[in-house]
Amino acid sequence: MAAEVKFDQRKRRGGPASKNGRIQPCQAVPPQADLKEIRDGLGQLQQAIDAIAVEVERLSEGQRFTTKLLSERAREVAHGPPAVREP
Repeated sequence: MAAEVKFDQRKRRGGPASKNGRIQPCQAVPPQADLKEIRDGLGQLQQAIDAIAVEVERLSEGQRFTTKLLSERAREVAHGPPAVREP
């Protein structure tokens, strides 16, 4: 409870990132080097997402194939065993 009271008091006094108890928007513009790093990171993230999408599609295709095989096998069992002819 004491931590909550300290937080409330700090909020009323105006924290270090606020003026008159209000949060001020950031006015700084990041340097171009930081923007390049962000763009590179986003590119890598996009490539990773694309790779995951391909793998999910591959797994889905395998699941559809397995389901098809199981449903065909279930139909064969439902029709009964094939007639066995003795020589």
